[in-house]
Order: sequence, then structure tokens, then C-alpha cells
Amino acid sequence: MTLWFRRAVWFTAIGGWLIVIVAGLLTTATPGEIIAFCILAVMTFIAIFWAFAFKWGIRRKIRRHLAISPKDASLLQHPLTPRSRIDVIRGLYAYSKRQPRFECIDLNIGAASVQVYLESSAEPQKLQWESCQTDVKSWEEIPINAVFLLSHDDVPFVAAVTNENGYSSGYDFDDSGDETHSSRTNIHLQILAVAQDQCHRIRDFLLELAVQNSVYRRRKIIVRASEKRGQSVAIEFASLTQVPRERVILPEQIFEIVHRAAMKQLDLEDVLRRAGHRTRTAVLLHGPPGTGKTLLLKHLVGTRDDTTTIMLHGFRRGLVREAFRLARYCQPSIVLIEDVDLIAVRRQRSTRGTSLLHELLDELDGLAPESRTVVLMTTNRPDVLEPALASRPGRISQAIEIPLPDAECRLRTLRLFTANLDVTGVELSDWVSRTEGASPAFLEELIRRAILFAVDRPQPELSGFAATARTSITDEDLSSAMNEILTSGGRLTRRLLGYQAE
Repeated sequence: MTLWFRRAVWFTAIGGWLIVIVAGLLTTATPGEIIAFCILAVMTFIAIFWAFAFKWGIRRKIRRHLAISPKDASLLQHPLTPRSRIDVIRGLYAYSKRQPRFECIDLNIGAASVQVYLESSAEPQKLQWESCQTDVKSWEEIPINAVFLLSHDDVPFVAAVTNENGYSSGYDFDDSGDETHSSRTNIHLQILAVAQDQCHRIRDFLLELAVQNSVYRRRKIIVRASEKRGQSVAIEFASLTQVPRERVILPEQIFEIVHRAAMKQLDLEDVLRRAGHRTRTAVLLHGPPGTGKTLLLKHLVGTRDDTTTIMLHGFRRGLVREAFRLARYCQPSIVLIEDVDLIAVRRQRSTRGTSLLHELLDELDGLAPESRTVVLMTTNRPDVLEPALASRPGRISQAIEIPLPDAECRLRTLRLFTANLDVTGVELSDWVSRTEGASPAFLEELIRRAILFAVDRPQPELSGFAATARTSITDEDLSSAMNEILTSGGRLTRRLLGYQAE
């Protein structure tokens, strides 16, 4: 209604003065009178413009909110990265819901200061929204052209996020994996307040608010190489299947050691900090292939809904740096690096990829002692690790061996993998003895292959309820499976499946 009213006033004023001027030209009006009419018309338009600006322009609302003119307010500009831009806007929007006051103007202004734009009494625009991903299948809308009129500790302020290059929320990285200079400087959080010290306090408050409202906070995240041109790092949300405790078959003592060294200190970080001890830690899990290191990690991170988990996929320059940057940004956090020997191979053995090794060492050293970050690494080859990582005190808090399962664990593993099978004709204790030196991965493949042999055997005709009976496997099926795996695969299959028996 207001917009149509203003348009009607403008058209009426323009049309009325055009009629007066044309009428003067068609009558006996003198040139001086016509010039006077034109001057009056221009003055009328200026008067209407200032009246509209005073009534509807945003400058009047800023002046009323700050109690001073925008040009007299103190301005603070803080550079943002494409990653933090979304978080800052989300934080402002969440905060505005408690005291909902914001106006909407076109912030893609390409100007150095929003202060000048507000002083020009720009007309409020229609609200524009941007979809931002907050989880694997979750999206939410945030306003991208809003000027927020808020208060913090009874101090009124005006905040806006400006982006000279448009509203893109994607990443912009150079070949080294660092965000480019343009992406760091062209996006700004701009704050208007009465005094400069107020701007600084409000900036600190808003940046902390952005961290609390980060789209990555309490999420499972994958950091990998990007396939987009001009970007080397991609960050994606991940969905991890919850691994129950009974699925992780380890000696209870080893499980408790891992849990205490990695997870428990996240719960007791305040106790450690008050005692004057560091809260960051790095744990290395090592052992033969297939012993369940990855499964153990999935179980541990699956129990932490209050923690950000960053998983490194692939080894390329810049990925390690970005993973640790996110870990510091979204504390408390967990960084998972599987097969760390691919990065941290002993330098005497290989001169390639040392930049990745240096990157990892620098990031481990760069974690402040008070960081609420746990780094979990795994390797099947601890003997090839670079001594600067594996032997230097302080970088790795504890190395924990995940051994091949003993007899009790093998029995538990066989029972787990045959829970939905009919094994009445199998003496599992005999197979516990026959699989000494086998890993859980080998035992799983053994049962899976035995099922395939069992299906190939002639089965009696079943009908009705009996047709839903569980698949039955026999000692013969297991023996055939064992022979096929070891005979056809040879030593390579044994290494792949973690079978160390001769």
C-alpha cells in the first residue's frame, strides 16, 4: 500500500507540473513565468523526495535506533571468509529473533562502506533469501540483504554483511589450499555504533555468536579435494552409520584405554584445565589390517553428538590445513586421519610428499594446549612412520595397539557374524582354534563366503513358515570357504584380510 501511495504521489506531481508547463507554453505566459514554473516543479520534486526519505527511508530508522545520524556513528569493518560469512549471517538472524528488528536493502553495493549507503536514505528492498546446507539432507533459509538493528548489553548497533562479489557462499581457494586474498577482503561484517570501543565489543560478540551458530558445528564433515575449477578443497556433510558397542569386539581393557585417552577427556576438559593441564590430545591406533581400528573410530565418534567430527579423505596439499582450521573453529572437535602413514612416511624412505608431512606436523604443533580437539590417527605400518611424528614427545599423546583377536574375541566375533544363521551343525569352538591369527575382517569374509557355499548346496523344499527359516551353514561350508580364501588368494589375501597364521 505504501509503495503504491508513493508512486501515485510522484505520478500526480509530475503529471500536474507537466500540465502547468504545457499550458503555459500554449498560452500567453512569459518565458520568465515558464522558468519559474520549472524551478517550482524541481523544488516540489525535491521536497517530496525528502519527505518520503524522512518518512520511509532507512536513514530515519537508523537515526532513531542509534539516536545519531549514520554519518556520525563509528564504523567497524571486519573481513570475513566465505566459510564464516554464512555463520555470521546465521548468528545475526538467530539473534534478531530474540529482538526482531531488521531492514532490507540491496547490500551488493560494491562500496567500501555501508555507512554512506545508509546515509543516502536508501529505500528498503524486498527480503532476499539464500539456502544454506546445514546437514546431509537439511537446508535452511537466511536473509542476505538485511541490515540488522539490534542491541547488545543495552548498546544499540547496526550490523550488515556486505559482499562486493555477490552472494556466493562457495569456497575460493588457490593452488596451495589457502583461501584467496580476494575472498578474504571482499566480504565484510560492518558494524555501526555510537563509539568505536562499542563496535569492538559487539564484533567479538557477533563472531562468537557465529561460531555457536556455525553450519559445521556438531556435524560430521568430510574434507576432500574439490573437483571444481579454481577450488582445491571441498567440505561436505557426512552421514555415519551408528556402530553399536557390541559390534566393536576388543579386549575390554584396550577399549577402556582408547576411550579414556580420546573421549573421556572431552567430558573432563574443565577438570584438566583447572588442574593446569592441556586438553588437546592426539592418539595413534596401530595394528595389523582388519583388526577393527576404523570400526572403533566410527563407534567413538558416533557417541558424540555434541562434537564436530572432521574426516580427511585423500591426501592433497591444503586438506590437512583446512581440516585443522575447521577443528579449531568448531571446538570441541575430533579430527580423523586414517592410514596416516600415507602422509607421515619416514623421510629416508621417500622424498615425495614431504610438504604434506610438514603440514601435518605444523598443524599438530599449532594446536594450542587448551584446544578442545582430539586427533585420532590409524596406521597398519607404524614402523614406517616419520620419527618426527611418532617419536617426538608432545605430538602424539599415546600410541595404542589394536591386536589380532584372542580366542575369546574370535568366539564373540563368530557369534556376531552368525547371529542370523543356523549353525546348529557347527562347533564354533573348533573354528576358534582353526582361525588363530585371523582378524575380524578375515572372520567376516569367512562367514560370508560360507553362506555362498551353503546356498549352492541342494536345499529341501520349504513351504509356508518354514520358507523363512534361516540359512544353514555346515563345517563343510566353512572348510570350503577357508580353503578357497587361503588357497586362491595366497599371501596377498592374507595380508589384505589380516590373517597372520601360517
